[in-house]
Amino acid sequence: MDQSKFTVIIPSKEVDHNLLNCEKKIRQFYKKIKVLLMVDEANDNFNLSDYTSIVSTGLVNVAEKRNIGFKQCTTEFVVFIDSDAYPTHPWLDKIENVFKQNPNVGACGGSNLSPEENDEEKKLISSIKKSIVVSQNAKLVKNKQSQSRLINFLPTCNLVIKRSILQNTEPMDKKLFAHEDISLNENIRKNEYKIYYEPSSYVYHKDRSIKSFLNQRFIYGTESINIFTKFPCKSSFNLFISTIPFIFLLLFVANIFILKILEININLLNIYFFPLTFLVVFSSIIIIIFETFRIFLLHKKNFFKIFILLFMSVFLPGLGQVLKPFLSWKSKRKIWIQ
Repeated sequence: MDQSKFTVIIPSKEVDHNLLNCEKKIRQFYKKIKVLLMVDEANDNFNLSDYTSIVSTGLVNVAEKRNIGFKQCTTEFVVFIDSDAYPTHPWLDKIENVFKQNPNVGACGGSNLSPEENDEEKKLISSIKKSIVVSQNAKLVKNKQSQSRLINFLPTCNLVIKRSILQNTEPMDKKLFAHEDISLNENIRKNEYKIYYEPSSYVYHKDRSIKSFLNQRFIYGTESINIFTKFPCKSSFNLFISTIPFIFLLLFVANIFILKILEININLLNIYFFPLTFLVVFSSIIIIIFETFRIFLLHKKNFFKIFILLFMSVFLPGLGQVLKPFLSWKSKRKIWIQ
């Protein structure tokens, strides 16, 4: 593989263990590939390759870190990978071949797999992330045995793009605190290029702690309506749908308060609204119970813990959307950032 054609961008809040591990793993397979470590404040007190640069971005979100890195790239291809992800094989070789064989492909990425863990908490999070109520394309991007194919969306924890197709614009919406990869995928598609999924080009993506995972679900919700209105597509629609269970739960409680406690009889609420909100909330809980049993059969323990985590995973995005007007930029960044 011609390493001079690629630049790897890795965003992080600081130079921490995850970031250094990611860079180290990349160097095992690509000694001369250019790597940009995008952190709040640069510090040169690290023994890194001559082909690795630490770039100070200031206090910005992940989308803006990637945009800043993208502007500094001069290579034909730009590689996006998360700081808590890492390769265990020369994963870019196959992607280079995909680009050579498919000139209409503007982006190519592979699976992001959960590493083998002894930590029971992270094993549990790994299983929950594969649930249909949590992840988009979970059966694809969490499985290296799936088939190569064109696809509408791939996350930026493992994605390579042709720099030329977005060199005159910012690849991601810098105002987004989460799911900025939807804006990138849509910008690629708007330029009439295809997105290709190559499962053999997989990386491992570390699972979060329970607290960090739930923070992530909350922050995802804060951007749901914003992303759907700016970038209407299947991925943003799914994100928008994820906020509905909590919003309808809130409306269901409000209905009970109006009809039962205040004893205000409104026919519209009685006939239509109350049954609708009940149906959505009830259906959500049934799906959660079904998924709880499925995951429980894999782990053979922690049934109630699985149920609570799935319940919170389903209802937190809606809570995030409801509370968004009360959250400052700094508070959102503090809650969740790589």
